[in-house]
Amino acid sequence: MSDEPVCTPTPVRPFRLPTWLPILFVLAAWGFSRCAPLPTPTTLSPAPAASLILLDWEDDVPPEILQGFTAETGIPVELRHYYTVEEARQRLLEGEPCDLAIISNEQVPALIRAERLLPLDLTRVPNFRYIAPAFRDLVIDPGNRYSVPYSWGTTGLVYRPERVPQPPQRWADLWEPAYGGRIFLWDDPRTVIGLTLKALGYSANTADLQALQIAALKLRQLAALPPVPYQPEALGEALRQEQAWVAVAWVGDYILARQALPDLVYALPAEGTLLWMEHYVIPRGARYPEAALRLLNYLLRPEISAQITTRSLWATANEASWSQVHLEPELQALIFPPAEALSNAELTLPLSPEAEMTYNQIWEQFLRDRSTSAPTPSASPAPR
Repeated sequence: MSDEPVCTPTPVRPFRLPTWLPILFVLAAWGFSRCAPLPTPTTLSPAPAASLILLDWEDDVPPEILQGFTAETGIPVELRHYYTVEEARQRLLEGEPCDLAIISNEQVPALIRAERLLPLDLTRVPNFRYIAPAFRDLVIDPGNRYSVPYSWGTTGLVYRPERVPQPPQRWADLWEPAYGGRIFLWDDPRTVIGLTLKALGYSANTADLQALQIAALKLRQLAALPPVPYQPEALGEALRQEQAWVAVAWVGDYILARQALPDLVYALPAEGTLLWMEHYVIPRGARYPEAALRLLNYLLRPEISAQITTRSLWATANEASWSQVHLEPELQALIFPPAEALSNAELTLPLSPEAEMTYNQIWEQFLRDRSTSAPTPSASPAPR
């Protein structure tokens, strides 16, 4: 596949979001130029002899979407899941057979450096033109040579208002003794360390050693339940059983948990939310890269992207699909938050190898603390 991007690159941006996202994005103020429409792809190779493998989070791309691709092309797709960001990266680094993968923003550069991703021939992906200009040509992958933006969203505080004496409004509130150690965290180092840094007034992406040392000490003070590997139902179950009174969660998880617990509240912390973003990539070990490009192009159709957003409840980078996402206004505002809700928001960005090592050491120490000395949550009734 060609190494050259089709679109003329816009200026490389680190994508730290200040305020720019009303419910339907206002992109003109950024001054980004759109890429010209991409040419029609040339004839692709015959369908593969075996199923394509898509590596993704659980409950993300709906199986019926992939069945639609199979009905149209005759190419079956096998969906495989991972449960942590680190697990996905490790499986790709180890060369697990996979034809298309969805991975987090901060993992893309490491996989490029390790030569675990194939360069993309965007002439085979004409629907790339539907990706909003604000999401293209990011610093993690200038020219989108290896990745195509997929989804993004916010991270916030989830709680049952009748179970907490004072509703948490800041990341720093997680350290309040009133919550009795009943705090739910995903097993996601960048999120937990990032919110700790923001609680202290630092950037969630800082590489400053002194700031990281202070954050490590702060994190060791956090009386929390053991970090939970990602499972969509785990958040609601922990809150329903009152194992946790306050949770750190992504907006789609909150919406899912609210189906069983209608009283749940989702708050974006005053210090600024942590934004996450994910991308489509084709691993170096892809068995059928041409067919993987066909699947990628199919998933980028506006109507297909809108269906994925409607089912998964994660915001999409596909600009042409936004008008086709039909949700009740409250859900729409949660998934595509207004500009004022994103004050001081930060996207988790890739780290240097040295900084990544420090973050990993902080996380490993935190896990050791949780397994050896963390207090067991009190069995007393929840505060009211």
